[in-house]
Amino acid sequence: MKNNTFEWNRFCKVVYKDFRNLWPAFGTTMLIITLLPLALWLLVLVTDPHRTVNFEPSIRLSIVVILPALASIMTPSRLYRTVNLRGEGIHFAMLPASKLEKFLSILLYTLIVCPLLVLVAGVVLDMLLYLLPFGSYRESIFSCEFAGWFDYVVGDLTGGAITMLLIASVFSHIATALLFLFTATIFRRHKVLQTFLWLWLISFVLSLVLMPLAIHFVSSGDIQHWVEYIVDNNIDETAFTTWYSAIIMVVSIVLAVLFGWLSWNRIKKMPY
Repeated sequence: MKNNTFEWNRFCKVVYKDFRNLWPAFGTTMLIITLLPLALWLLVLVTDPHRTVNFEPSIRLSIVVILPALASIMTPSRLYRTVNLRGEGIHFAMLPASKLEKFLSILLYTLIVCPLLVLVAGVVLDMLLYLLPFGSYRESIFSCEFAGWFDYVVGDLTGGAITMLLIASVFSHIATALLFLFTATIFRRHKVLQTFLWLWLISFVLSLVLMPLAIHFVSSGDIQHWVEYIVDNNIDETAFTTWYSAIIMVVSIVLAVLFGWLSWNRIKKMPY
């Protein structure tokens, strides 16, 4: 069977096989991610016996929307832990489907299924905690107006700036998830931890390289020149954020394509 062939029925069987393996391989981790807000709720319950703390719906919504991102970066290392293991990975290699169909199933669960399940579970948990007659959840999370939540997150930004910021955030999430998918095909153990350690090491080396440039930029007065330029040309926060978000979006798209391509090539050429 060719690596790049696609047949819908075969693909559905792979998706169903991954679904059956979802709870045994990744269920406990997804449960822990979903229950993170409960840990915070319990901490406040114990330390605030007089119920003076009230978690606003906007704050809780901000916490809940972070959970799917955590699920995405954990999915490849848990649900597809054996993909790059020579002995255990033979089960993945022997599936009666092309590598393209298997890779698309991996993308489906990494970017959509697992994050969506955690998001729904997070909202359900929030509602259950709100229905309890005690605790710090005194308003329904649905009482938070979406526009009001945006105001809480992005301040005074409006119009195209918010749209660009939202799109940039989505592509940034996709690029991050595909980065962890790529590293899951490289590292054999502690895949997420090793990825974070390598990211820290790379950022540390880059900081050493860029520090002299930053010192030169500050000492030369260039930063004052840029501040004066922004003030003189009336560049407001919305315009600045729009351009900044556009740059982040373009960089994220490039990184998403790069890490997606690298992941596909790793899986396509994986020796077993």
